[in-house]
Amino acid sequence: MPVAVTTRWLAIARRHPSAWLLAAQLLAVVLYPALDDTAGGRAALGMFGMAVLGLALWVVQRSPLGSWLALLLAIPAVVFSLAGALLERSALVTTAQLLESLLYFYTA
Repeated sequence: MPVAVTTRWLAIARRHPSAWLLAAQLLAVVLYPALDDTAGGRAALGMFGMAVLGLALWVVQRSPLGSWLALLLAIPAVVFSLAGALLERSALVTTAQLLESLLYFYTA
């Protein structure tokens, strides 16, 4: 890709970070039915969810308080998600999803 095109897309992303977050969430909704049937698909969705969490953190990075609150929700969400996947405990996964939903609500 030429540098000018890349610079243009980065400028658009900086001006409208919530649009990118919405697009990522819509992509997750579209991918979910196709990938949820297998363990590998669920792992891929989990990794995609972590990337979306990173995007959500980028969106709320407008103030120091916003960043701290987002991190207080995101870090435990990642820890519970990984622990739930490794230990195969649905309660941990549910807790991670609750924290993720709070983070998305805060971002909105």
